[in-house]
Parts: sequence; structure tokens; C-alpha cells
Amino acid sequence: MSYILLLAINLIIIFIAWVILYSKIKKNSIPSRIEEYTREVERLIIELNRALEDVVSISEERIGELKSLIKKAERVIGRLNRELRNKETPEVKIKSEKNKKPISDEPKKEPKGVVVEKNKEGSLSSDKPQIDANKNSIGTGPDSNSLMEKTKHLAAMGYSRDEIAKALGITPGEVDFLKSLSIRKT
Repeated sequence: MSYILLLAINLIIIFIAWVILYSKIKKNSIPSRIEEYTREVERLIIELNRALEDVVSISEERIGELKSLIKKAERVIGRLNRELRNKETPEVKIKSEKNKKPISDEPKKEPKGVVVEKNKEGSLSSDKPQIDANKNSIGTGPDSNSLMEKTKHLAAMGYSRDEIAKALGITPGEVDFLKSLSIRKT
């Protein structure tokens, strides 16, 4: 009997060892590993989706903030443009009006390019009419003594307001004023 009992105990131990080993082998088999990896990938996908949703929501908030800032900036730029148009300097107004319509009734003469030549004596000469600032006269221009006509004529010839002011012995502000008067007169 002791042999049978000993044999039964050995068979039970061998059966338990076989069940344990079989479960470990089955646990480490390819299909079970595939299932384990599948579950792990699914968990990672869920985490990535959550992280992506967070990033997208933060991005949408920031885009909304940027759009509102752009709208505010556009409003400020529009307001500043309106203020600039209202407070436009006389020089800029004259230039813009000069581009829109001719200053005089005569056909507009385009200023010629200045050609500078060297004489035999070594002095420079050019085709541009000279303005004599000391005499308050114009080299070529109308015979009238009116400052407004002289200013108008010099402006039509392409002289700057500083050159006109220097030639006529008046301030640049007066040149602007005379230009605006001559424009209103025509």
C-alpha cells in the first residue's frame, strides 16, 4: 500500500507540475502575446487620442485669441489710417493732388533729366534753369510779379518746395499755402 500511495502522490505532483508548466507555456505562446500586445496598443491609442484632443483644444483657443488680436489690430490700423488722412500734412496733400490733376491749365511739362557737362574750363553746367535766390527772380518763368504765379510755375517745373522757398525768399509753409491757393483758384 505504501507503494501505491507513494505512486499516487508522485502522479498528483507530476500532474500539478504539468498544469503549471502548461499554463506558463500557453501564457507565453504567440496568440496570447498577440492579445497582450493588442491590449497595450489599444491603451496607447486611447492615451494618444486624449493627448491629441488636449493639444487641439489648446490650439483652437490660441487661434481664437490670435484672430481676436488680428481684428483689434485691423481696427486700430483703420483708425490710424483715418487719422492720418485727416491730419495729412500739406506737402503730402499737394503731392497727392498733383498726381490727380495738373496744377495749371497749360499742358503739364514733365521735368527733364538734368544733364551735367564739364566745360573746357573745368566748371559744371546743366540744362536745368537756374534760380537766383538773391534777386528773387526766376531764370525762366512768367513775367508776372505775383508770388502765387511764380510758385505755381516753379512747382510745375518740378522744383521742391524748399528750392521754391529759397528762390522766392519765403518759408516752405508759405510755398505750401500759395500752392493750395493756386489749386483752389483753378
